[in-house]
Amino acid sequence: MKFWSHGLRYPMAMLFVISWLASAALPQVSAQTAEEKPVALIGDEAVYERDYLPPVQNEVYKVRVQEYELKRNALEDTINRRLLRAEAEQRGISEEELLLQEVDSKVPEPSNDEVEQRLVIQMFRGGMPSNTNKEQIAQELKQGKIEQARDVYFAGLRERAGVQILLAPPRRAVSPDPARIRGNPDAPITIVEFSDFQCPFCYQKRACQVRRRREALLPRYAARRRASRPERHRRRRPLCR
Repeated sequence: MKFWSHGLRYPMAMLFVISWLASAALPQVSAQTAEEKPVALIGDEAVYERDYLPPVQNEVYKVRVQEYELKRNALEDTINRRLLRAEAEQRGISEEELLLQEVDSKVPEPSNDEVEQRLVIQMFRGGMPSNTNKEQIAQELKQGKIEQARDVYFAGLRERAGVQILLAPPRRAVSPDPARIRGNPDAPITIVEFSDFQCPFCYQKRACQVRRRREALLPRYAARRRASRPERHRRRRPLCR
């Protein structure tokens, strides 16, 4: 369905582009304003976030990630409860009966091999109490399978209901290296590429893909974006696969 006539098409399109550019610029302006607001005063001397935040920036980011994970889990639990209540009301049964019919009753009992394997693992780890028996291990395995099956069931409910999670994770600002800029330095879009020279698996799996994507983007958005290749040394993890 078209919401404008041919005579108004181009003015409306121009208005949409102007609105989009303005909305894209607003977060930058607000971020700059918030950054310039002082957080303390020493007499007449102002103290800003940039004066104290860099030494503890990593720790602050970890706390924000933990806060986001707590909020995300609580949000998903709330959504799951509402979807479960609606589904149970539609079928005319209780929520417990619905979970029992659709999830819990379909989870198989753990096999003897699974119980023996878990028993051996706990023995080698030294975390098994002396009074632990196979029946307790079997119950723990069964409960774990039920929780996994419920996660799958709730994911299906969210997908059928068209649930959209709008809670955004925390982000860290990445400053491009001005000495390694390719393209228009004043472009509104910046692509920062990080590479790891020490990880052969990352090189084999990603190098060709990243190169192909970059070669496809360069001619298409040459005048609208800039790309920075920091090539900063980042220590790879010992178990990098």
